[in-house]
Amino acid sequence: MSLSGIAASLLLTALVLLWVAVRSWKRGGRATAGMTSLVGLLVALAGGAAMGLAAGFTAMDRLSDESPVGTIEFSALDTHAYMARLTLEDRDPAHYRIAGDHWQLDVRFLKWKLPATLMGAEKLFQLDRLSGRYADVSTLGTAELTAYGLSTDPGRWMWSLTSRAERWIPWLDTVYGNAVFMPMADGARFRISVADAGLVARPDNPEARAAATSW
Repeated sequence: MSLSGIAASLLLTALVLLWVAVRSWKRGGRATAGMTSLVGLLVALAGGAAMGLAAGFTAMDRLSDESPVGTIEFSALDTHAYMARLTLEDRDPAHYRIAGDHWQLDVRFLKWKLPATLMGAEKLFQLDRLSGRYADVSTLGTAELTAYGLSTDPGRWMWSLTSRAERWIPWLDTVYGNAVFMPMADGARFRISVADAGLVARPDNPEARAAATSW
């Protein structure tokens, strides 16, 4: 069941509780009616919150098993400089100049608690940024640093809101970041996917396999 389905179930439960409260009131059970109405209101508020989150999370991707994210391939420009072509599953190819020896892709995850997971709520993820990374950390003081944001505006807004309201969302476990990095090489192409443990990058051609075995 999706988050929208959970929201719909909560709202339907709230309607049933309110109907029961009205019947109790008519029969003279005012204490029972009052308590049932209160519970129904709380359930309705939870359903409304879930519906709001579901609407905002349309900018994110659902994760089940291992899901393909896209590919990234490189053309050498200079020493420690490459042009990266990033092709994501839901976007047109984009080009980025990456300085360094490695490329790094960051992602944000949203994980639900066990009850929500058992109801079918899937972990959500959103790509955050693409950046360069140097093999020798001693060069960081003078080396060129490059980084590019990948998250969309609606998704970025929802991540910020969710992080601030985390303690008020009882079925939310945690929001956290994860990253993967691999070496860059002229002509190298990597396939990127996302699994429960985080991002996964695999060499997708001989140039990438050669780079991955020598770094």
